[in-house]
Amino acid sequence: MRANEQLLPARALHMLNYMESQNWLVHYASIEGIEKALTGLSKRTRFISNMDKAHLFLQEHYHDFENDFELFFKDIRLYVSALNEIK
Repeated sequence: MRANEQLLPARALHMLNYMESQNWLVHYASIEGIEKALTGLSKRTRFISNMDKAHLFLQEHYHDFENDFELFFKDIRLYVSALNEIK
């Protein structure tokens, strides 16, 4: 993102500083990190969102999400391979 920061709006660039300093993307790799992020978002909403409980759904359905992602990622790889063959 830093390589293309000139494309980011000011608010996004400001947020990028927090993302880097707090390693958001690294934390998103774990359910605990996702829970922390969603709890923080939930506190900032003006309505009851229950985002702070979404990690429970993720834990319960983790393998379903993983299977869907694997299928999706396989399709992406096939698509990119096809694009590369065209070039």
